[in-house]
Amino acid sequence: MQIVINGETVSYKHFESKFQKESKILAPFSHLELLLEMNQGVMSVSYDGVGPISIAVKQILDKHKRTFYKRSPYQENLARALGVKSDTDKDLRILDATAGLLSDTLMMVAIGLRNLSISERNPVLQALIINAIENSDELGALRFLESNAASLEEDFDVIYFDPMYQAINKKSASKKEMVFMRNLIGADEDASTVAAILKEKCHRLVIKRSQKASPLLAGASFTVEGKSTHYDIYFNN
Repeated sequence: MQIVINGETVSYKHFESKFQKESKILAPFSHLELLLEMNQGVMSVSYDGVGPISIAVKQILDKHKRTFYKRSPYQENLARALGVKSDTDKDLRILDATAGLLSDTLMMVAIGLRNLSISERNPVLQALIINAIENSDELGALRFLESNAASLEEDFDVIYFDPMYQAINKKSASKKEMVFMRNLIGADEDASTVAAILKEKCHRLVIKRSQKASPLLAGASFTVEGKSTHYDIYFNN
């Protein structure tokens, strides 16, 4: 791992002294061929020739907020899939089990969810998430759970699950962020097993899938259709 802080290449020990939370997570993986850059405290990562990748919290939230000036957040497919239909629903205990680069998480924040927890099992993404939270005043209420979602002992009203899957076509991997994620993580080969475990930890499980991807679990109660993706919803009574 090559580490650059404000334009200067530094040792891992120096990185540890400056960024304790991020370095603690990455320490067991310091052998990975990553380029990790810290500019004014903001982390970005390059891997396998793709990057730099960072989480632009303010820019993404501002974009969502501009959208919601024009239309209700309850019209979003994600809100419909989560079962958020009114202000009261914003208090549901919701877990984003695959936070990744916070793409869908920040949509949930913009929708106004007040009891939102997130989990991510990849350590590089964990470090990026923690750094984003540390550098953002708008994510103060967001609860980051360092444990793998499948091993959590608490239950939730809703769990959102968006596993990585094999690229179906070139267009599905066209964005730089998606190429980075596929190179870093690959496909989640245990996605069906994890989905079955998560289903037992909530009343409502929402699984995001590509339109061309087969369902992870049989017996979805219903599906919310989008242009390139859809959400399969499962109820656990």
